[in-house]
Amino acid sequence: MVDKALSTLGDRLLIGYDIACKLSVTIGSSSLSSRFLTSGSRTCVDAFHGYSHNYGCQDTNHPNVIEGAGLEDFGVMERIFSMSNQLASVTRYASAYTRRLSIDAFFRQWDKDRYLNLGQTLHRNYSQALQII
Repeated sequence: MVDKALSTLGDRLLIGYDIACKLSVTIGSSSLSSRFLTSGSRTCVDAFHGYSHNYGCQDTNHPNVIEGAGLEDFGVMERIFSMSNQLASVTRYASAYTRRLSIDAFFRQWDKDRYLNLGQTLHRNYSQALQII
Protein backbone atom coordinates (compact mmCIF):
# COMPACT_ATOMS: atom_id res chain seq x y z
CA MET A 1 0.00 0.00 0.00
CA VAL A 2 2.77 2.42 0.94
CA ASP A 3 4.82 1.52 -2.15
CA LYS A 4 1.78 2.13 -4.39
CA ALA A 5 1.06 5.47 -2.66
CA LEU A 6 4.67 6.62 -3.11
CA SER A 7 4.70 5.53 -6.75
CA THR A 8 1.34 7.07 -7.59
CA LEU A 9 1.19 10.20 -5.43
CA GLY A 10 4.85 11.08 -5.07
CA ASP A 11 6.67 12.73 -2.19
CA ARG A 12 5.58 14.35 1.07
CA LEU A 13 2.71 12.02 1.95
CA LEU A 14 0.94 12.06 5.28
CA ILE A 15 -0.52 8.59 5.73
CA GLY A 16 -3.26 8.33 8.35
CA TYR A 17 -3.63 4.88 9.91
CA ASP A 18 -5.13 3.54 13.17
CA ILE A 19 -1.81 2.21 14.39
CA ALA A 20 0.53 4.51 12.53
CA CYS A 21 3.18 4.20 15.24
CA LYS A 22 3.47 0.49 14.41
CA LEU A 23 3.19 1.16 10.67
CA SER A 24 6.14 3.56 10.79
CA VAL A 25 8.23 0.88 12.53
CA THR A 26 7.20 -1.64 9.85
CA ILE A 27 8.09 0.79 7.07
CA GLY A 28 11.39 1.60 8.79
CA SER A 29 12.42 -2.05 8.83
CA SER A 30 11.29 -2.76 5.26
CA SER A 31 12.90 -2.24 1.86
CA LEU A 32 10.85 1.00 1.57
CA SER A 33 12.63 2.62 4.51
CA SER A 34 15.11 4.84 2.66
CA ARG A 35 12.62 5.73 -0.08
CA PHE A 36 9.98 6.70 2.49
CA LEU A 37 12.40 8.85 4.49
CA THR A 38 13.89 10.63 1.48
CA SER A 39 10.41 11.38 0.15
CA GLY A 40 9.66 13.48 3.23
CA SER A 41 6.63 11.33 4.01
CA ARG A 42 5.34 10.36 7.44
CA THR A 43 2.49 8.58 9.18
CA CYS A 44 -0.11 9.75 11.66
CA VAL A 45 -2.96 8.20 13.63
CA ASP A 46 -6.54 9.13 12.81
CA ALA A 47 -7.97 11.67 15.22
CA PHE A 48 -10.51 9.32 16.81
CA HIS A 49 -8.01 6.54 17.46
CA GLY A 50 -5.38 8.99 18.62
CA TYR A 51 -7.33 9.95 21.73
CA SER A 52 -7.53 6.37 22.95
CA HIS A 53 -3.87 5.61 22.30
CA ASN A 54 -0.89 6.26 24.58
CA TYR A 55 0.32 9.79 25.17
CA GLY A 56 3.74 9.27 23.57
CA CYS A 57 2.15 8.25 20.30
CA GLN A 58 -0.39 11.08 20.42
CA ASP A 59 2.36 13.59 21.10
CA THR A 60 4.07 12.84 17.80
CA ASN A 61 1.46 11.16 15.57
CA HIS A 62 -1.85 12.94 16.23
CA PRO A 63 -3.01 15.20 13.34
CA ASN A 64 -3.46 18.15 15.73
CA VAL A 65 0.31 18.28 16.36
CA ILE A 66 1.42 17.80 12.75
CA GLU A 67 1.91 21.00 10.83
CA GLY A 68 0.15 20.85 7.49
CA ALA A 69 -2.35 18.15 8.45
CA GLY A 70 -5.11 20.72 8.11
CA LEU A 71 -8.65 19.89 9.17
CA GLU A 72 -8.54 16.24 8.09
CA ASP A 73 -9.32 13.68 10.79
CA PHE A 74 -8.16 10.70 8.68
CA GLY A 75 -11.23 8.68 9.63
CA VAL A 76 -13.05 8.57 6.29
CA MET A 77 -12.31 4.93 5.57
CA GLU A 78 -13.42 3.92 9.05
CA ARG A 79 -16.74 5.71 8.55
CA ILE A 80 -17.25 4.14 5.11
CA PHE A 81 -16.68 0.62 6.38
CA SER A 82 -18.85 1.29 9.42
CA MET A 83 -21.69 2.34 7.09
CA SER A 84 -21.11 -0.74 4.94
CA ASN A 85 -21.91 -2.93 7.96
CA GLN A 86 -25.55 -2.37 6.99
CA LEU A 87 -24.91 -4.84 4.18
CA ALA A 88 -24.24 -7.71 6.59
CA SER A 89 -27.88 -8.69 7.01
CA VAL A 90 -28.45 -8.55 3.25
CA THR A 91 -25.33 -10.41 2.18
CA ARG A 92 -25.00 -12.97 4.98
CA TYR A 93 -26.96 -15.71 3.22
CA ALA A 94 -26.52 -14.48 -0.36
CA SER A 95 -24.55 -16.30 -3.01
CA ALA A 96 -20.98 -15.16 -3.63
CA TYR A 97 -22.11 -13.42 -6.83
CA THR A 98 -25.02 -11.58 -5.18
CA ARG A 99 -22.82 -10.62 -2.23
CA ARG A 100 -20.21 -9.05 -4.51
CA LEU A 101 -22.92 -7.33 -6.54
CA SER A 102 -24.47 -5.81 -3.40
CA ILE A 103 -21.12 -4.62 -2.05
CA ASP A 104 -20.21 -3.11 -5.43
CA ALA A 105 -23.58 -1.35 -5.67
CA PHE A 106 -23.18 0.03 -2.14
CA PHE A 107 -19.75 1.56 -2.84
CA ARG A 108 -20.79 2.90 -6.26
CA GLN A 109 -23.74 4.67 -4.61
CA TRP A 110 -21.49 5.96 -1.82
CA ASP A 111 -19.17 7.44 -4.49
CA LYS A 112 -22.08 9.10 -6.28
CA ASP A 113 -23.43 10.58 -3.04
CA ARG A 114 -19.97 11.78 -2.06
CA TYR A 115 -19.44 13.58 -5.38
CA LEU A 116 -22.96 15.00 -5.31
CA ASN A 117 -22.19 16.65 -1.96
CA LEU A 118 -18.65 17.70 -2.86
CA GLY A 119 -19.55 21.37 -3.35
CA GLN A 120 -21.19 21.62 0.07
CA THR A 121 -18.28 19.80 1.69
CA LEU A 122 -15.72 22.13 0.14
CA HIS A 123 -17.76 25.18 1.17
CA ARG A 124 -18.05 23.96 4.79
CA ASN A 125 -14.32 23.19 4.96
CA TYR A 126 -13.46 26.57 3.45
CA SER A 127 -15.72 28.38 5.94
CA GLN A 128 -14.27 26.43 8.83
CA ALA A 129 -10.71 27.22 7.70
CA LEU A 130 -11.55 30.93 7.47
CA GLN A 131 -12.95 30.89 11.01
CA ILE A 132 -9.81 29.19 12.31
CA ILE A 133 -7.51 31.62 10.51
